[in-house]
Amino acid sequence: MAPHCCVPQCTSSHRKKSNRGQTFHRFPKDQGLRRQWIINIRRDPGRNFKMNTYTKVCSEHFLTDCLVKSKTGITKLKQGAVPTVFAWSSVRPERRSVVRTASNVSTDLDDRHGVNVLSEETPPPHPDHEYAALPPSLQDQLEEARKTIGDQEL
Repeated sequence: MAPHCCVPQCTSSHRKKSNRGQTFHRFPKDQGLRRQWIINIRRDPGRNFKMNTYTKVCSEHFLTDCLVKSKTGITKLKQGAVPTVFAWSSVRPERRSVVRTASNVSTDLDDRHGVNVLSEETPPPHPDHEYAALPPSLQDQLEEARKTIGDQEL
């Protein structure tokens, strides 16, 4: 049976190719430590959660200093290690930074209002779409209005 993680909101499974390198760990035999694991993963043994030898927690829920790699390359838990990294906890492992490429539209933070506003130098993202174009500046609008008024007076 391929191991999978029993922690709520965790989809780690040994079958997923993206989870290669992850390890899955059995619940400890020590009753006190086992109880701490159950409390931390927010599961209650009962009708909806039955523990057996296949019930495991993946390495994503342990801090990196709780994992030890043996000389043979097997990753094991340190004695007394407890899972503490969850989707609902504030302690999370370091994440890779996401590198985003610059798009046609850039936003600048307006310090006065704390609101994202489009900069006027930025060209519209799709010039063939009228709704995507930025409105003309106030100076251009004023000149256009004066020109229209002058034409109408003549």
